Amino acid sequence: GLDMDDIITDVKAQSDNIAKKSQADAETWYYSKELRETAGKHDDSLRNTKNEIVELNRVIQRLTGEHQSPVMKISYLQRCKPEGDIAEAEEHREVVIKDAKCKLSELEKAKQDMAREYQELMNIKLALDTEIMTYRKLLDGEESR
Repeated sequence: GLDMDDIITDVKAQSDNIAKKSQADAETWYYSKELRETAGKHDDSLRNTKNEIVELNRVIQRLTGEHQSPVMKISYLQRCKPEGDIAEAEEHREVVIKDAKCKLSELEKAKQDMAREYQELMNIKLALDTEIMTYRKLLDGEESR
């Protein structure tokens, strides 16, 4: 007749396999969900860094304009004012230019730092996107079985 022990053992093994597969699927789904959330956060961070770089470029342009403005005032003063005022204006111009160059240099450095940070975030995003794609393929492969 039928050997009940063999049938019970076989059913138990099948049920264990189904339980393991379900657990693996759940873990894969959870991990890929976590990756998508992390990638979303990195997207936000990238967007913020990009906006900060745009803002720094605006400040740099404004400072460059401010740097040129005193030069124009000096040339006007040289045409219209006596020698004493011109010397004072020249000194003021030098101070303003030196200050503007200093600010410009600080902003250029900050811009370079942000560009480096932006590149690092892009690399992280690319790695996460690749990992998400891999897990999607794994999930799709599991579902088609």
